Amino acid sequence: MLGVLGITVLLGLLLLDHNRDTTLPTPTGPFTVGRTTQVWSDAAHSDPMAPQPGKRELVAWIWYPAAPRQPSQAIDDYLPGS
Repeated sequence: MLGVLGITVLLGLLLLDHNRDTTLPTPTGPFTVGRTTQVWSDAAHSDPMAPQPGKRELVAWIWYPAAPRQPSQAIDDYLPGS
């Protein structure tokens, strides 16, 4: 009974955390932050969990310290789609 209660509490906490917005702190330090998006695919293997059969794909956002922004460069969102 205690195990079932523990699993129920854990699942409830995971659901609560999943429904909350994640707020990241503003980057600090002497460098600006650059971001790039990479899409890696593996045509040799199919993805059994994909809605439509096809090659495996992984999308990665990579943040890195960058040189100071030039006046002509636009500022983008810290998290895409937010």
